[in-house]
Amino acid sequence: EKLTHKRNNKINDFMHKTTKMIIDYALENNIATIVIGKNDGWKQEIEIGKRNNQNFVQIPFNKLIEQVEYKSEEEGITVKSQEESHTSKVDHFANETIEHHDKYLGKRIKRGLFKSSTGKIINADINGSIGILKKAVPNAFADGIEALGLTPLKVVPL
Repeated sequence: EKLTHKRNNKINDFMHKTTKMIIDYALENNIATIVIGKNDGWKQEIEIGKRNNQNFVQIPFNKLIEQVEYKSEEEGITVKSQEESHTSKVDHFANETIEHHDKYLGKRIKRGLFKSSTGKIINADINGSIGILKKAVPNAFADGIEALGLTPLKVVPL
């Protein structure tokens, strides 16, 4: 019981610090809308190894999303949840449509990297994030995506 309480306190602390960083970043950069990729049932029947399965399914992502929504509302920021099917397989640099294709233009070349048919190599999570944003806000990249930061930053809340 004491270990569970300690674990829950650590998770709650992490959630509050993380969501505060997200909201502060949005405010500092005049971001009016936050888009969050979400799939119902995405933790069901995953096969990433016994230990990873145990760790992954215990992460309270819904709680994180709820806190982002709550804190965003207080600051006047809109939050959109977006279903994310096909977003990470599609080649956004080639303007491939976000839908099922028998053969996709780009491909994941190794863990964490996606190679566009245009020759560009980007982080696979960034590629998926571009797709999630394009599904939520179809004209988000009307002026192109070349100026995007193509490498994610690891942020550790203190």
